[in-house]
Amino acid sequence: MDSFTLKRIRTLLEGYIGLKVPAELRGEVRLTYQIRETTITLSEERPDWTQRAWNATEFVQFRLEDYEWRVYGKPDGDEWASLSTIAPSRNFEEVLEQVEMDTHEVIWVT
Repeated sequence: MDSFTLKRIRTLLEGYIGLKVPAELRGEVRLTYQIRETTITLSEERPDWTQRAWNATEFVQFRLEDYEWRVYGKPDGDEWASLSTIAPSRNFEEVLEQVEMDTHEVIWVT
């Protein structure tokens, strides 16, 4: 990814995370992301008070494949699988928006 795209994606994710987790809950839960080459992984972190550390659970992954962003989840808990409910897009913001809407409750189970 070029530096402009990387900066744009970081800005989008920081804004998304800031809106997703209210300030008063950030001591109990936080969302983080990790970017590796053409893969972005979102994780939910919760504190482990006995270990004085945060435990992370990866829950969604964005992969840039053939110039399109594809979304992967862990429906069975262990292995990443392509989510057919979210169409690939050249625009990262579009797939992030689809993850947020998650009309099939694959990522955000309510």
